[in-house]
Amino acid sequence: EESSKYATSQQKQETLDNAFELISTKGLKKGLDYLIACHLLTPSPRDVASFLRIHQASIDPGILGEYLGEGGIDGTDKDYWNLIRFNYARAISFVGMNIEQGLRHFLTSCGFRIPGEAQKIDRIISIFSQCYWEDNAGDIQKCPFQDQDTVFFVAFAIIMLNTDLHKVHGTKGRPPKRMTREEFISNLRGVYNGVDKIRDYLYTIYDSIESNPIAVSQLPRQFNEKIRRDKSLPDGIDLVSYIQSWLKDVKHAQELLRTIAARHDNFATFDTISDGGNSLHELTRQVYSATWPHFHGIINTAIDKAHIDLNGLDCCIDLLEYSLCTASYLDMTLERSAFSKQFDRMNQYNNSKTKRDGLLRKDSGATPLSEKTTEFESLDEVRSLTKRLHTSLCVNDSSVQTMKNVAGRIRNGEILLNNPSRTFIREGNLTKRHQLAGRSKTYRFFLFSDTLVYAHESSNGDYKVHEELPLHLMKIVENKHTGSTVSSRSFYIHHPNKSFLVVASSEANKKEWFSDITRSIEREIKRKARIESARKASSKAPSIASC
Repeated sequence: EESSKYATSQQKQETLDNAFELISTKGLKKGLDYLIACHLLTPSPRDVASFLRIHQASIDPGILGEYLGEGGIDGTDKDYWNLIRFNYARAISFVGMNIEQGLRHFLTSCGFRIPGEAQKIDRIISIFSQCYWEDNAGDIQKCPFQDQDTVFFVAFAIIMLNTDLHKVHGTKGRPPKRMTREEFISNLRGVYNGVDKIRDYLYTIYDSIESNPIAVSQLPRQFNEKIRRDKSLPDGIDLVSYIQSWLKDVKHAQELLRTIAARHDNFATFDTISDGGNSLHELTRQVYSATWPHFHGIINTAIDKAHIDLNGLDCCIDLLEYSLCTASYLDMTLERSAFSKQFDRMNQYNNSKTKRDGLLRKDSGATPLSEKTTEFESLDEVRSLTKRLHTSLCVNDSSVQTMKNVAGRIRNGEILLNNPSRTFIREGNLTKRHQLAGRSKTYRFFLFSDTLVYAHESSNGDYKVHEELPLHLMKIVENKHTGSTVSSRSFYIHHPNKSFLVVASSEANKKEWFSDITRSIEREIKRKARIESARKASSKAPSIASC
C-alpha cells in the first residue's frame, strides 16, 4: 500500500513537471489542458485560478499575464475567462488602500506582469476595478468615487501617468516632456465630473507615482534557466521559485515572526538532555516551540476561508483545542496568547454569522476565552467551548448550504459566494416597469443581505443576471399614484445605476418584499457605518513600530 501511494505521488509530480515544461515552451493554455486531460485539474474557473495562484512562482510572470488577459470568442467563452480573472484577483485584499496603492500592489506583488496589448490591459484593469470597488466602496477617504467605472478610468489614467513620468527618451533626441499635475487632472475631467472635488486625492497619487514608479520587479529569465542547469542542485529544484515562495510566506507572517525573533530559545540535542525528571517536559517545550507556528498558520487560513469551507473551520476547532491546551500545560505564555486570540476570532466569526442568520441564542455561541483564568480552569473552559462551537457551526452550516444552492441556480453565481458576510433572504418573480419607455417584463429577483439581483431564466434552466444593485446605495418608495390599478401592489426602486417600478403578484406579496428590502437596507447601512468607524479607529491607533 505504501509503495502504491509513493508511485501515485511520483506520477503526479512527473505530470506536474511535464505540465510546467509545456507551459514554458508552448504556453500556459497547453500546460493547463494537459493537466485537465490527466485529471489532475478540473476546467472550472475557480480551480484553474487556484492552481495559478498556488504555482505562480513556477510560472513566468509574462506568460501568466498574457493568459490572464485572454478574452474569449463568444459570450460563454468570455464569461469563462472573466471568471478565471475574477477568481485569481478576488483572493487579493485591497481593503484600506487608496487606488494607487491597490493598483501598485496588484501589478507588482501578485505573480504576473501586465501584458502590452491594449485589450488585455483593459480586461485585467477591469477586474482590478471590480475587486477594488467591492473592497472599498463607501470608504470615501480611500475610494471617493461614485461607481466602478470611475475606478476603471482612474486606474487606467494612473498606468498612463506612470508610463509618461518615467519614459527614458523623448522625440528626436530631446528630453522627454512629462505630464504635469494639472494635465493629469485635466485628462480625468472628461470621464469623471467630480474630479475637482478630489483634487488633493489625485495630487497624492501623482506625487507617489512621480517619486516611486510602479515597476514590476523580476529576476532575469536567463538567471532562472542557469540555476535550472546547475548540476549541483537536485533534479526538479528551482531555487528562484523556492526563494520567491519563502518570501511570500514570510510576508504574511511578518508580525508573528517579529515577535518570535525577540526570543532566544536554544535548540535541544540528545547530548544536552539530562536524566532529570524535567527532561521530557523541557524537550517537549523545545519541540512545540519549533512547530507551533505551522499550526497557527493552518488555523488562520481556515478562519479566513470559513465563508467558503465551513467544514475546514470545524476540523480546525480540534487542532486549536489541542494547541491551546498544550501551550497552557507547558506554561508557554506567548503561544497560549496567540492561540487564545484565534479562539476569540472563531467566536467572533461564529457569533456574527449566527446573528446574521437570525439564530443567535444565549447558548448558541461561545464566550471569548479569558486571559485571567488559571491553567487548569482554562483547559476545562477550552474543552467546553470547543464542544459548543462544534454544535453551533453545524447549525450555521445550513445557511452556507442555502447560499450555495441559490448561487448554483444563477449563471456565474459562484461570485456571490466570495463575500463572507453575504446571506440569502428571499427570491421571487416581480414585474419590472421602465418609467420612461413604459415597457414591462417579469424577472426573478434575489434579495441578499447586501445586494439585490434580478435575472431572467435562460433556455438552459439557469438564471442570467441583468443587474446587481448594492443595498447601501438603494432607496425604495411606495407608489402613491391612486389612479393606477397596480399602485397598491407596486413600489419604486431608486439606485444610482437603475431606477424603476416593480409590481408584485398581490398586495400581500408586495408588503413582504417592501418590508424585507427595507430591513436589509437598514442593516447594510449600519454594517457599513460600523466598518467605517472601525477603520477610523484603527487609523488613530498607535502602530506597532511606534510602541
